[in-house]
Amino acid sequence: MNPYYYVFARIYRMLNRKRHWSGSEWNVVFALTLGVCLNLMTIYIKVFKVTSEGFNKFHKVPIVAIGLTFFLFNCYLFIYKDKYKRIISAYKGEPTLRKTIFGILIVLYFMVTFALIIFF
Repeated sequence: MNPYYYVFARIYRMLNRKRHWSGSEWNVVFALTLGVCLNLMTIYIKVFKVTSEGFNKFHKVPIVAIGLTFFLFNCYLFIYKDKYKRIISAYKGEPTLRKTIFGILIVLYFMVTFALIIFF
């Protein structure tokens, strides 16, 4: 089980639970990229001790480049050759207990991500 694929499949199913959005795979790619980039930006800001003045002068380009690189990587990984359809079908019939446990872990991951941004 690839955890990155699993998170993609869970977010995809969550978005498609109530209604069928056209192009929802792009929304999932964006959400997954945003989550990973928020973690990387938090680490980048702490390691390089970025201030608001320094961000506007020096650090804006590397942070945007990292985000764009991850978005393109995720587009290639999931959208190219409709690989997301195979990933969704692979995780379609999982047991309820496993779905609940991993759902809680995914929510915790995003909560910790946003807590790092707010409190650090």
